[in-house]
Amino acid sequence: VMKMASAPLSLVTAKTWRTFFDQDGRLVNEMELIRLVFRYGVEDSIRSEVWKFLCGLYPANSTSRERHAMAIENRARYFALKNRWRILDATVVSDYIPSHHLFYLEEEDGEKYDDVIDEQGKAPYDSLEPDNSPDDEALVKMLDITAKLYATQQDVSLEKYLPAKRVILKDVVRTDRYHPYFKKNENLRKVHHILLVYAMFNPAVGYLQGYNDILARFLVVLDSEVDCYWMFGLFVQKREKDFSEEGMIHKI
Repeated sequence: VMKMASAPLSLVTAKTWRTFFDQDGRLVNEMELIRLVFRYGVEDSIRSEVWKFLCGLYPANSTSRERHAMAIENRARYFALKNRWRILDATVVSDYIPSHHLFYLEEEDGEKYDDVIDEQGKAPYDSLEPDNSPDDEALVKMLDITAKLYATQQDVSLEKYLPAKRVILKDVVRTDRYHPYFKKNENLRKVHHILLVYAMFNPAVGYLQGYNDILARFLVVLDSEVDCYWMFGLFVQKREKDFSEEGMIHKI
């Protein structure tokens, strides 16, 4: 039987956090962890990892190896979606948006930012780095193929995407502008990409004003375009009704 540290009297620390995992990396006594987190909070050094479990990105019963494979698959799928979005978005003619609304798409020298994606689907600013082991390389190649298939199977409605894009392009620059994180253009680009990719491949949901502020919370904590895309999607899926007209009326 694994022994866990006694309940902390302050923030849940990295040391306490480690006691909640068995030798295979499975999270044990999830409800006790949730109780401690909501009562005491967590220290900054582990906040992003804790959120991945609390927000449903990783199942509590997943092993360390399984989560590593999930992370690689999530990245492959996201960039496959992003590549398809880029192609389809180029066919959409949207309303004129003043250039000052899109300043974050330009670099300091005035050149338009080119979000280059390499063969493995890795954006230059993405923080997720898989191991360089032979097993990982084989897994990445396999998941890259399945991810491209996954992307082509997603429903798309350009008719619904266009009005969502109009609102998103106006909302990106409004995202928590007083927070230091969003004073950097590269981070506004993350908001831009995540919301547009999500709107394109989730036509039933699309985009509602306020989504950018929800996404901002994830980005400040995780600083990962990939992880935030999936965690934002999970959050919206669980709370979708709250943002619908019916849900708003019910709250009133």
